[in-house]
Amino acid sequence: MPGKKEDLRIIKTNRALLQSMGKLLETRNFGEITVNDLCAEAQISRATFYSHYSDKYDLLKYWLQNLDDRLSKGVNDYEKVDSVVNPYIEMNSKLLNNLMKDISPELLNLLYDYISSFFLNILDGGAMDNTNRVLLSNFLSGGFIQLLSQKLRGKYPANTKFVNPYLFGLIQVMLTWDAS
Repeated sequence: MPGKKEDLRIIKTNRALLQSMGKLLETRNFGEITVNDLCAEAQISRATFYSHYSDKYDLLKYWLQNLDDRLSKGVNDYEKVDSVVNPYIEMNSKLLNNLMKDISPELLNLLYDYISSFFLNILDGGAMDNTNRVLLSNFLSGGFIQLLSQKLRGKYPANTKFVNPYLFGLIQVMLTWDAS
């Protein structure tokens, strides 16, 4: 028997909430967005929201996972990340800026976890063991968040690509480096 299909109402509710999160982040900081705002935008009740998510951070985690799925479809290997990530950052700089403005420790941890898992996938298949992959992905995610923050604040020259070949050259060195 094929796997159990997900209820169409659940799919529609999740889709509406994902769209609401993205739409609200276009105009407001994440810290200003409330569950009531998300429910009003998605046209659902608070009870429905809480039957799916524990809070707005839980929804944001799902939103980031959905974003990761969309970005990952365009990335076959680490050398192609720049062709997907750079356009996304350029097209969504307002949304990303609102996400990262006045960042709370809880949101920062959520972003670190998300970006670290992204780097773990990129680093998969290299010569290093899993412990070092985790350490390196945590290191890279911290740098990535700082660089993204600087990019969103306009601290880069306008023509500078956020993700560039130097980052991937560094990752390639790390993947092939033998510490012995």
